[in-house]
Amino acid sequence: MLASGIVKRLAVIAAGLAALGIACGVEASVAVIPTPVPTVLPSPVVPPIASALSGARAEQSVQATPTPPGSWTPTALPGQPRSSHIAVLLQDGRVLVAGGSVPIGLFRALGGRILGITGRQGGEAIAGAEIYDPESQSWSDAGALTTPRLNATATLLPDGRVLVAGGENDGGNPLRSAEIFDPESESWSVLPDMASAHALHTATLLPDGRVMIAAGNQGELTDGIDAGAVEFFDPETMSWNAGPPLPQGHLQIDGVRIRHATVLLDESHVLISGGLAPDGRDFNALQSGLVLDLESMEWTEIDAMISRRQGHALSGLPDGRILASGGASQSPRSEIYYPDEDVWRPSGSNSRIREGPSVTPLADGRIIMLGGRSSFRQLDSSEIFDPETEEWSIIPAMSERRLANTATTLADGRVLVVGGAAFTDNRRLENSVTAEIYDPEG
Repeated sequence: MLASGIVKRLAVIAAGLAALGIACGVEASVAVIPTPVPTVLPSPVVPPIASALSGARAEQSVQATPTPPGSWTPTALPGQPRSSHIAVLLQDGRVLVAGGSVPIGLFRALGGRILGITGRQGGEAIAGAEIYDPESQSWSDAGALTTPRLNATATLLPDGRVLVAGGENDGGNPLRSAEIFDPESESWSVLPDMASAHALHTATLLPDGRVMIAAGNQGELTDGIDAGAVEFFDPETMSWNAGPPLPQGHLQIDGVRIRHATVLLDESHVLISGGLAPDGRDFNALQSGLVLDLESMEWTEIDAMISRRQGHALSGLPDGRILASGGASQSPRSEIYYPDEDVWRPSGSNSRIREGPSVTPLADGRIIMLGGRSSFRQLDSSEIFDPETEEWSIIPAMSERRLANTATTLADGRVLVVGGAAFTDNRRLENSVTAEIYDPEG
């Protein structure tokens, strides 16, 4: 059936790509052979399976606009090194950080295999949680997740609680479990399982308070479980309800779509774009996009993006347009979706290609992008997008290179960056135990 087909294909993909990475002696790289561009699809977190073919282009520089003001300052050290974790701004202004991996757990393919890493290294999902207080600049213990997980999603609910859903366990297997964090009691409670497992998926908060979980790695599909599954969490009933799965024509041949992006277009529509899908023996970044009508519960195909993207970000701009940035292996240029016209148009270029960056909106409507990797190197550089000029400007670099970190805009407009991973001088991928803050006015 579909599940057995997935397993067979993924075993071939993992073995071939791992062999390529070791033979070339490169840092955590995986070859991706693009298929022809299709004529015609869902929020912390994970490093891309990058295209080795883009290496020659990845370091190209683009003229940037003058550097805007701003500065980085270190803050208190978290209690544990992390990457591929979750971070959420709570209603009282503190930041919840939980889960992730130690010491790595970054480059797993579907099925738990680690691709492109030389030597015998592995990752371990962790359960520990901490809360950062910007006023005291200190960390405090926040208990532990009921299930250790990395590559999960976290969503702040209207009542102030936090929904954490899916992710992977130590073996890279996707999880059906979900849980709730209550900031008042600082305690975790188990929720009913989702109908399907989800990892490298997205979570979108809807205007009515529900949360939409879309696609990702679902592991072994069983009877009654659709590939590209969509589920809705209702915080009023604390229950899950099935939604319309992604159309099969947008899932490639194996019915798998991971590392896509989603964003709320308006009160009744959700946009999904890009992602990574296995197609025969290869992984391919996608261009396709879909919009879900929350009233009719029907998917509609939209204009395809200009570039193939995976591990990218979709950011709503103040005027209703949508910015797609990062995640394109062959161009540093971002692009903007115009919903009224159903068209993508090119916008400004980053200073370099970035795969897997952290992207978050600033209080004034600009978008900050930081870290990620270019070719085979993790980055410490950061940039800001101005919706009015549609240009990116370089800002001061972070104190260290970071990949699979989190970036959270605080109530006062500053940005908290936590953890991440980078290769050390001895070519080991290690997690960071540091945190720092960017002040746009600094």
